[in-house]
Amino acid sequence: MPLYTRPARSRRVPMLVLLGGLLAAHCLALGMLAPMARARVGQTPARVAPAMEAAAPPVVRTTVVSRSLRRVLRKGLVVRYSVGERLAGHFEVLLASSIARRIGLHGTPPTGLAAGSAPQIVIGRALLVTIAGGHSTVTLHFGRPSVTRLRHAARLRRLHKLPLTLRVVVRNAKTPVTATLLGRFTLSA
Repeated sequence: MPLYTRPARSRRVPMLVLLGGLLAAHCLALGMLAPMARARVGQTPARVAPAMEAAAPPVVRTTVVSRSLRRVLRKGLVVRYSVGERLAGHFEVLLASSIARRIGLHGTPPTGLAAGSAPQIVIGRALLVTIAGGHSTVTLHFGRPSVTRLRHAARLRRLHKLPLTLRVVVRNAKTPVTATLLGRFTLSA
């Protein structure tokens, strides 16, 4: 019997290291981690809170390019956006609950809407992560139940125009400030 045996090498360790590194990089990008302060001899290290500047909300502008419901159900909703800095967030397409009930569509309600807002459901989502300011486009695809119900309602002529709301929630990378942008648009059936 040998006195020393080499432990078996696990294949999961590199994946865990990679995931830990990605999580740390994401936290640093969003400003969630702060560097530790150096302690002098005889002192205990102190935690340093990230310096909060006079936080201005992030600047985001969006324009919905798509106008036809039939095309959106086939290829997705095309949205042009421009940002002024590095941001992380998401897009949501909201449908009024009264219209959803009329066509037999069920969905999850959005979180964080203002008090007194009309009840709505989320029918499409997309992530937004930018590394610098600029402009681009994103395509939001609706869920399969939403596409089926909307297509069926349009075929039965229950929908002539579909009013929707585009909600953009973004978080600034420098200071932890969140901004929400709501915009209404109508798709023709």
